[in-house]
Amino acid sequence: MTGVLRRPPPPGLSAPRTRRRDSTWLSAALVLLAVACAERTGPHTIDSRGGVVEAADGKVLLAVPPGAIKQPIVITVTPASAFPAAEGIVGGTVYDLGPDGIALTRAAVLTIRYEPTAIPLGVPEDSLGLAVVSGGKWQEVSGSSVDVGQNTVTGNIYDLGLYAGLGQPLGHLHVTTPTTGPDPDPDGYAVSVDGTQPRTLGLDDTVAFTNLTAEDHVVELTDVADNCSVSGENPRGVTVPAGDTARTTFTVTCTALLGDLEVSTTTSGPDPDPDGYTVTVDGSKSQAVGSNGTTTFTDL
Repeated sequence: MTGVLRRPPPPGLSAPRTRRRDSTWLSAALVLLAVACAERTGPHTIDSRGGVVEAADGKVLLAVPPGAIKQPIVITVTPASAFPAAEGIVGGTVYDLGPDGIALTRAAVLTIRYEPTAIPLGVPEDSLGLAVVSGGKWQEVSGSSVDVGQNTVTGNIYDLGLYAGLGQPLGHLHVTTPTTGPDPDPDGYAVSVDGTQPRTLGLDDTVAFTNLTAEDHVVELTDVADNCSVSGENPRGVTVPAGDTARTTFTVTCTALLGDLEVSTTTSGPDPDPDGYTVTVDGSKSQAVGSNGTTTFTDL
């Protein structure tokens, strides 16, 4: 089960989930309405008519629609004590839906309740969703969602196994500006992330942006002097990893500032040379000037 990849996953977790609260909860409501009379807490035999299984602690609800299971099976929902480690797991939300490996022909709706105080530090509550262990690691349940008002995560599942509430830790970004060449701007530069949070930084400097969402961001270096250029793309996309730090470098190369030189001549006395004079700069650039005239050397 995979979702649309929009930002990098934390270690042990696949791509982030999309939010579809209305459709998911509507599906859950319809299933619950159809099988309300069969709702039970603890192990429960589910057959082709469907049914609802609730964990003994009341924190997990699995609603199985009619036709999802062909033969009667006893479904259990119990807290799990052993599971793969991953950043962002919400404490007290890991449950084993058994028997493991049972596939459903129609999607069941799984809802897990969480305690806000159990959300790991640095994990935004609105990033939570359902995750399932697949191939020995946590993988997002595509289309799962979080209801921060009810403190629940919900999603459609097709297999029994290990499930949990899991979120995306925030990440960080370091921006560095190595600068070479003559006449750099002593005022340095400005750098922004997604067009906001402008920060100033000097020549050969580093600035840190903390607590960014784990996804692609647009980083731009501005206030670059006219005699300086930035190598590479500017602005550029940078992927901030969950629970880690991304780094990007804007290499700036400057050239000498150019100016103009104006030379004037004033001649007195009889019989001046009507051809005027020749003025030479640095032994290479020469220009003619009248006896009482002015000439300008540009781009020096």
